[in-house]
Amino acid sequence: GLFVSWRGEFDRNTFELAARRDDNSQYGGKTTGQAAWGFKVNEDTRLRASWGQGFRAPNFNELYYPGFFGFFAGNAGLRPEASDSAELGINFNINSQQTLEVSSYRTKVKDLIAFEGVNFKALNINRARLKGAEVEYQFKGEVFSLTANASWQDARNLDGLAGNEKLLRRADRKLNINTNFKINEQWSLGLDLQASSERPDFGGTSSSAYGRMDGRISYQFAEAWSLEARVENLGDKDYELIPGYNTPGRSGLLTLRWNAKN
Repeated sequence: GLFVSWRGEFDRNTFELAARRDDNSQYGGKTTGQAAWGFKVNEDTRLRASWGQGFRAPNFNELYYPGFFGFFAGNAGLRPEASDSAELGINFNINSQQTLEVSSYRTKVKDLIAFEGVNFKALNINRARLKGAEVEYQFKGEVFSLTANASWQDARNLDGLAGNEKLLRRADRKLNINTNFKINEQWSLGLDLQASSERPDFGGTSSSAYGRMDGRISYQFAEAWSLEARVENLGDKDYELIPGYNTPGRSGLLTLRWNAKN
């Protein structure tokens, strides 16, 4: 592959153009492009817009996986995915400690690769559409910091039997919250929350909505060394990301980290 980009600024405007050329030994060559524009409304507000094309060749498992008791087999006849995406957004600096980002997007995909064929065999969905919105908020204080993002998505198979079916295993709504509390120069505490709405699955079934909370405590005992203890799924919640596949209950993780500094 070969990638080239150009970035320029004019007055309160920022521009970026990019092009990429992929040469795949199995699927030939494909050229894609991207364009983005940003506009500084004032010192605290910035508008942005972007458009881009995508190309993805099937991976090895999507092509050749033999299947699991006849299910979820690969398909050597798959075609590569091609997509067009557009996004609009606005960034706010609320004050020196708080920022807010809001964005919306729309993506059209041709030949989307999915395990939705007979016995869930890999196939190409001729036309798919994904659209949605995202909101992200950040607070960075000297002692307490928080990052929260929420997303809404509508993902559709435009060639489904009903002509407008939901794509499988894609949640309409997601929420992530990460917090950190600095006790002193050595100790810090954190709490993370993940939540998702239900996801449609094979055979008209669905995976239930769930929420999970993780906790962590970190101790920096030297300039470049720290020790972190993490407890995942604090509430020992029973949930499934994919029907029939268990997820861990409450579990612990101890990490020793070395952070090299110049």
